[in-house]
Amino acid sequence: MRLWKSIAIQVTILVVICYLFAFALANLESNANRLGVTLGFDFLKQAAGFPISEQWLNYQPSDSNAMVWLVGVVNMLVVSITTCCSATVIGMIIAFASMSTNTLISTTSVAYIEIFRNIPLLLQILFWYNFLINKLPKMQNSWYFGSVLMNNRGIFMPVFPLVWEVLIIVIILAGFAKVLNRHVSRWHSLTIFATVLVLWWGISAGWAYWSNTITFPVQRGFQIRHAWHIHPEFLGLWLGLSFYTAAFCAEIFRAGLLAVPKGQYEASTAMGLSLWQRYREVLLPQALPAVLPPLTSQYINVQKNASLGVTVGYPELFAVFAGTVLNQTGRAVEIMLITMVTYYTLSSLLSLSMRKLNQRFSIWTATAQG
Repeated sequence: MRLWKSIAIQVTILVVICYLFAFALANLESNANRLGVTLGFDFLKQAAGFPISEQWLNYQPSDSNAMVWLVGVVNMLVVSITTCCSATVIGMIIAFASMSTNTLISTTSVAYIEIFRNIPLLLQILFWYNFLINKLPKMQNSWYFGSVLMNNRGIFMPVFPLVWEVLIIVIILAGFAKVLNRHVSRWHSLTIFATVLVLWWGISAGWAYWSNTITFPVQRGFQIRHAWHIHPEFLGLWLGLSFYTAAFCAEIFRAGLLAVPKGQYEASTAMGLSLWQRYREVLLPQALPAVLPPLTSQYINVQKNASLGVTVGYPELFAVFAGTVLNQTGRAVEIMLITMVTYYTLSSLLSLSMRKLNQRFSIWTATAQG
């Protein structure tokens, strides 16, 4: 009897959801017919007709609106991934500092957390953007840091081709090393992954310099050519998101570290481990299972908060697709539907990946503790 009651409730809920969905579609179609608006996704094949200042893909104004969507998604992912990395590192450092026995260091870190997490994110993004635009020198007075130029138009860095063969070789060697040493922990695997990326970048830069395939920024009139241009819009959005999110990450890491039994810290101290070794080998691996779930929420927030880039002119998904393309085509329903599905899909994939990572760390921690 209890089983049939449970099935009846689930069927009833499913029928209600289907009815509401069908009612919404019928209402949408009725209003569209009344206004003489046709629904469809044919606009994705139309030429966009406008340039995008900052992009990671080879986009031209003659490309389709679907390409605009892809450029916006890639720009959003770039600022989201870089923000998650920088906010995690800054938050971890602030968390360590807040637990320091030095009063000045701990007070400063606590003040950082209280200031940055209590100021609205939009104000912080606007602050950093206006700071970069108004306080950095003009083009003719650019700051030079070796081959890197910095002015109120952004940062201009040398350009060199990345040697993908080197990355493949290093990954294969790292994989063989891990197979030979099966006791490599998940934490060390992340360290190896970061080291591989740094080596790949450094070797590619060295090879380009040795083979004269690297190009350095050259100023010609009011333009700087042969340079990798990091725009102030990206920098303002990235700095605002990073410092804001880092304050929350710091509290998450601090709570996770405090959840580790005090005896673990005392035991690692008695073994003669350095402060860095205590955190890396003992405390952080045990804190990660408690840290990753709330950290996932912060990463998802970063992905969604990247839409605030529209306020400083950063061409992410919401700005170029749900903004410019919508104004040109007038397809509000289709564009908003695509935008919502895109955000939902990316957030779900991120949540699923972090959940899998949390499961792996939890299994490793339980095994290591016996």
